[in-house]
Amino acid sequence: MLPEKPKRKTLSLTKKRTKPITIKYKLPPVVKVPKDGDQVIWKLLQASPCITGGLPMAVGFFEQVWAQLPKEASRKQLRRYLRTYARAPDYQLQLIAGGTRYNFDGSEAGEIDSGAKRPAMERLRKEEACVNGG
Repeated sequence: MLPEKPKRKTLSLTKKRTKPITIKYKLPPVVKVPKDGDQVIWKLLQASPCITGGLPMAVGFFEQVWAQLPKEASRKQLRRYLRTYARAPDYQLQLIAGGTRYNFDGSEAGEIDSGAKRPAMERLRKEEACVNGG
């Protein structure tokens, strides 16, 4: 026996003095429930003074966090969280201002070099251009 094809619903729109328009679409996909590991990542990141204080992360911050996570956690999800944090305008401004980078536990890890400042300035300029419509 062959598997059934996904059901299609039909939506009809009518305009004045014209034939009805028929649009066929598939049912939306089922939303996936997040894994327990994702919640563990989020709670662990919120425990870091670096993340909660809006401080620049040390080089190797990902490895520091990954070493403390249980096996059910997702590397991909951790990267997403850290990428979202690092691309925020406030974080980019911290890099431009310079200062110290911080480890996961909040200890100092070294200074922000000029190699990190230039890309941060470019990213903020691009974002500003998108916001201003330019």
